[in-house]
Amino acid sequence: MEAGDAQLVLAASLIAPIIVHACKDSILGDNLNDLKHVDHCWRILIGLGCVPGAIALYLRLTIPETPRFTMDIDRDIQRARVDIENVLGPEGGSATVYWDDPDAVVQRAEAPRRSHSDFVKYFAQPDNLLLLFGVAYSWFAIDASPIPFIGRDYVIT
Repeated sequence: MEAGDAQLVLAASLIAPIIVHACKDSILGDNLNDLKHVDHCWRILIGLGCVPGAIALYLRLTIPETPRFTMDIDRDIQRARVDIENVLGPEGGSATVYWDDPDAVVQRAEAPRRSHSDFVKYFAQPDNLLLLFGVAYSWFAIDASPIPFIGRDYVIT
């Protein structure tokens, strides 16, 4: 476990009792057959657990790609130039010092673009197809299961 993970586990361990303490009077006033305020506490805790993931998703979607990826994969040289200027500045040297060799030999490589046939070729191999099927079927079995795993409906009598 990394240090950041340990801090998140510690934060989650501290937030849960804080939420229960904040709702203590409502929970104690509930009927023992219908603990709706405990359900509200779980919903708040799970909702707060989504916040770091939402922040990470936002950051991953807004951080620009590297100029090399933009040129090689997206093949958009203008956008790569703009990204470089955003980092280095319009004059090319405000953020960092770099060395340019005017005598360097530039070699262009024609990389093939990915296609549908590459996908079919990859999953035509039995090991890759079996892995895809195993993962997809596992998720399907969990989603289509008649047993609700989360909720008040699952009661053992």
